[in-house]
Amino acid sequence: MPPPKSLVLTETELADAAKRIEKMSTPEALTCCWLWTGGTRREGYGNRLEFRSGLLGVYPHRLSFMVHKGNPGSLDVDHKCRNRACVNPDHLEAVTHSENVRRGVSVCARRAARLTCVAGHPLERNGKRVRRCPECTRLRCAKWARDKRAKGQK
Repeated sequence: MPPPKSLVLTETELADAAKRIEKMSTPEALTCCWLWTGGTRREGYGNRLEFRSGLLGVYPHRLSFMVHKGNPGSLDVDHKCRNRACVNPDHLEAVTHSENVRRGVSVCARRAARLTCVAGHPLERNGKRVRRCPECTRLRCAKWARDKRAKGQK
């Protein structure tokens, strides 16, 4: 999903949006999610909704957040329930993009959540984003030096 754009809706558009959300969602008893019954994208998010004012399309979950909790600005609207079709404002939270990625299930999120390397050694943070295993680095450098000596190089 592309980064959200900060947008402002008029009072009339907010009222229209509230009606659309109510009309195009169905409550689910088990999870308390309000499932979007309108068109959905391949990733599971609802299709963007257009407004008469020519405003760029807005995702239904983001629109629901705007109607019930206010404008999230440039923050992402995260589904706490992990259901991308949910538009229940109680299940939505405005968070930074990096926090939204960390909460997800993508490869990046899984790697960021790891505490140990593949060999089981603890990872340490090196700078802002790069994490490394000092033990594996030490072993790799020692092996490189041994191989270099074995070939007769300096």
